[in-house]
Parts: sequence; C-alpha cells; structure tokens
Amino acid sequence: MNKTLAHLISYLFHPCFLGTLLCLLLSEHNLTPVQGDFFWSFMGLIAIFTIVFPILFLVLFYRLGLVTSLHVERREERPILYGISLLFYGVTAYFLYSKGIAGIPVAYMMMHLTLLLGLVFILTFFYKVSAHAAGLGGLCGFWFALADFTMAESVLYGASLSFAFSGIVFSARLSLSAHSYAELVLGWLLGFGCLLTMFYGF
Repeated sequence: MNKTLAHLISYLFHPCFLGTLLCLLLSEHNLTPVQGDFFWSFMGLIAIFTIVFPILFLVLFYRLGLVTSLHVERREERPILYGISLLFYGVTAYFLYSKGIAGIPVAYMMMHLTLLLGLVFILTFFYKVSAHAAGLGGLCGFWFALADFTMAESVLYGASLSFAFSGIVFSARLSLSAHSYAELVLGWLLGFGCLLTMFYGF
C-alpha cells in the first residue's frame, strides 16, 4: 500500500475518534435519552475530552521532547500518552455513570472503552499492542453487543463494514511497519472482547 494512503487511513481511523463515534451510533439507535439542542452540546463535551484534550497533550509532549514523533512510533513513548488519555476517558466515564444524564448504555460503553484503554496502557509497558486495531476490534464488538437490543439491518451493515475497515487498517499499519501482525491481532481481540461485553449485566 502507498505510504501516503496508509498514513491517511491511519489518521481517519485513529482510535481517539471511537468514543464520540459510538455515542453517535447509540443515539441513532435510540439508546440515549439525550435529545434536541442539548445532544450536540453533550457530543461536543465528549469530543473535547476524548479527542481534543488527548491531541493537545500529544502536541505538548512533542514540544517538550517527551515523544520524538507525533506518530509516537516508539513503544517506550506510548505509555505517557495512553496514561493521559486514560485519565480523560476515566473522568468522562465516571461523569456519565454518576450523573446518568446520557443513559446507562452510553455510560457502560464509555466504561468499557476506559477498560480497553487501561489494558492497552498496561500491555504497552511490555509489548507494542496496536491501539488502532483495538479501536477497530472495539467497533466490531460494539455491533455484536448492539444486536442484543435491535435486529435492525443497520447492525448487520455496521458489523460488515467494521470488519472490512479492520482489514484495511491492518494493511495500512503493516505497510507502515508500525506493528507486527501479532500486535495487530492482539489489539483487535482486546477491543472486540471489551466492547462485546459492554452491556453484560444491563
């Protein structure tokens, strides 16, 4: 795969977008009580905590020399970035669960995303597990979990597209030599397992 295309795919499917995307998908399937004008304020808040703040800290760490590249290619540099992201995800999950403003499904989803990020954070101290693959695995697991609530055709289409996107992202990351195949598979399985179980006990 062309390197430019591989980088573009890596940007488009960056795992930092997953929390906001899943909130939108839950809303589309009527699994959150947040509606009207407040919905977009709520989504903006989710995006700020799960996308904007982590990206700002990445740029800050780069400026401070804590990471040598904005791609964070070295395994040893990743824990500090994952740790900051874990903090923001944890705060978001706690807020959603304790306040209950977005409904239990959204809160459970965010808690399981936090769990996933925590596992990736811990494993990264020993192994360069792929966060991109974890995000795509989580997206696939999300659709399977959603099937317990609805059998709409969108679930089948969403799951099919997610598996296809997983293959595309695998190809992109391998072409960039960002990960080995084993690192991608481990990340994908972690993501799939964490989001597949997000509604257990609901």
